[in-house]
Amino acid sequence: MDWLVFDFGVNYGDNFRGFLFLKALKRKFPEIRMTCWITPALDRGLGGLRKFLAFLDRFLIRERSPKETYLLNFSILKRLLEENRKFSLENFPAGCGPDGNHYDKIIPNAEPWITAKWIRREALEAPDSVNQGEFLQEILNLSTEELNQAMPLFGRREKVDDLIAVGLCRPRERDRKQPSRKKIDQVWEILLKWPGRIAVLDFQEWYPPPRSPKIEDHRKKSWVEKVPLLNRASLFVGIDGGLNHFAAACGCPTLSFFGERHGTDWGEKVGPYPRETPFGEHLTVSNFDAFLLAADRRLKQLAKSKFLSSIPGSGRGIEPSIPWIFDSSLFSEVNP
Repeated sequence: MDWLVFDFGVNYGDNFRGFLFLKALKRKFPEIRMTCWITPALDRGLGGLRKFLAFLDRFLIRERSPKETYLLNFSILKRLLEENRKFSLENFPAGCGPDGNHYDKIIPNAEPWITAKWIRREALEAPDSVNQGEFLQEILNLSTEELNQAMPLFGRREKVDDLIAVGLCRPRERDRKQPSRKKIDQVWEILLKWPGRIAVLDFQEWYPPPRSPKIEDHRKKSWVEKVPLLNRASLFVGIDGGLNHFAAACGCPTLSFFGERHGTDWGEKVGPYPRETPFGEHLTVSNFDAFLLAADRRLKQLAKSKFLSSIPGSGRGIEPSIPWIFDSSLFSEVNP
C-alpha cells in the first residue's frame, strides 16, 4: 500500500505540529509506504531536522503552490460531498501523484484550515473557529493516545533540567499578536525571578534579552542544535508561532501569548495540540494580563516542585529562601 501525504504549507509552526500526526499515522499503519510531497523551500528550511522524519519512507521534493494545494483539497472534498461520504481517512481516494506514480490513497492533509472552512461553509476571512490539530486528528482517525505515543517528534525527552526556554520577539508594526516592548519587559520581570537557568532561543536579533548571569544566549543556534535544549527544558515561554510549536514538538511544555486581536481569553482553538501530553500542558493565552498571571503561577509551581526539596530545612517548617515571592496557597504543606 502506497499513500501520498503533503507538507503543511509555508509556516514552520504548522509543519512542526503537523508532522507529528503523520508520525502517529505511520505508527498506526506500519505496513504502508508513505511518500511526503514537500516543497524545495521547506526542504531547505528543515535541514538537519529531516533525520527525525525517518518514519516517512520517501520525500518527493517538488514545487507546489498554495493554489494547487487548495484545488487538490477541494476536488477531493467536492467528490466526497457529492457521494455523501465523510471527509476522512477511510474515504480518501487513490490517484496519480506528480511523479507519475499510482498511490492507493491520497491524503489531503495540507493547509487543513482552509479545508475546515469549506466543510463548515465559513468565509475565508472569518476568524478561525476550529483547532487545526483537532481537525487533523478527526480526518486521520487518530486518538489522543496515539498522538501522545508518537511524541516527541524531535529528539528524546528523558531528563528535565532547571532550564526555562524563552522565545520573545520584538513586535512588528501594527501587529497586535506581538506584544510591545513594554509588555515584553513585564514578562522578563517575571522570568528573571526563576531560580534556575534561562535559555533564549529567538532567531531574530530584534530585541536583545536583558543582561543576567542566569541567561544563556542560544539565538544563533540552528533548529537541530536547539533540539537537546528543548528536550531538557522544564517549560517554554514565548509568543505563539514556529518556535512555540517547535518546543512542543521536542516534548517541552509551553506557555504562549497568541495576541489580543484574536478576541479569546484562553486560546483553546490555537497553539500546540494535544493540549495535555505525557510531558506537561500546552497553554496558549490571548489576554496579556492573563498571560502574565499564567506565567507567574506556572513558574512558581515549577520552582516549588524543583527547588524546595533541595533547600536545607525546607521540609521542617523553614521558609524557602529562593528569590521569589511565593503565594502562600502554593505552600500549604509548609508551615513557616
